[in-house]
Amino acid sequence: MLSSKFYGFGAAVALALLLAGVAVFLFWPRTMSADVVFLSKCEVRDEAITVRGDFADSANKYRGYKLRYNDGILYIQIRGSLLSLRDSGGEFDIALPNRYDGLREIYIQGAGASSDRLLAWPRAS
Repeated sequence: MLSSKFYGFGAAVALALLLAGVAVFLFWPRTMSADVVFLSKCEVRDEAITVRGDFADSANKYRGYKLRYNDGILYIQIRGSLLSLRDSGGEFDIALPNRYDGLREIYIQGAGASSDRLLAWPRAS
């Protein structure tokens, strides 16, 4: 017959795994949907590209970005998480050297389907 100490140990391990899973979900950076990204500036110059913005919802914290360049189009994936150890908000200010010859468009690309994107540059007039 198993003792209550064994059950107590099992319950403690299960609780620790559950809490670790919740912490990973809250702190782990993920690519944000383009729907929650608000752009305040996207400027392209010969020497630099600047992209500024914020998250439309106040819960997400900015955690970085990923870039992909293909056939004259620069895709920027904004990464965020629900919690951050750094004192950061959802605001982001990305400054990139412009080494993209033939750049025609810049998109904020979400993690989902290719339709989950926001045209950042050139902006429609």
